[in-house]
Amino acid sequence: MASKSIDSVRVLSRPESFGPTKQSFEIKNPSKKNVTLYLERSGSENFTLPATFEKLKMKPGASARVQVEFHPPEKGFAFSLSANCKAVIKVWSLEGTKVKKKELVDIIDLSGTAPGLVALDSTKCFDPTGTPKQRSAGRRKK
Repeated sequence: MASKSIDSVRVLSRPESFGPTKQSFEIKNPSKKNVTLYLERSGSENFTLPATFEKLKMKPGASARVQVEFHPPEKGFAFSLSANCKAVIKVWSLEGTKVKKKELVDIIDLSGTAPGLVALDSTKCFDPTGTPKQRSAGRRKK
């Protein structure tokens, strides 16, 4: 059974598909109670949520516009011209004074398109431009 505060907090707008841009979504609290919300991002590391929006305290009737940034990778080996990056933001409501109870309010899907790159430090490839090993000093054949 859902509590009254969860029924009252609503995500009014959702972001569209990302390019290398910022987008926002709006959360509103039309209830008559103060609400504390936690926003948790999971999925692709290319999406960032500012630290100021990880915990929101909303008064009755208040709304908040949360901005999400999409930063596609810039360095690496290309494996695709167009790769889909996906992440979600979970909106949690915190209730109670003595016993803290977190309940999931909404899940916001994020998707973006960027060139598919593999990070340079995560590849274990043969380097064709490497230098050959030097011969070790030792016995020579005659």
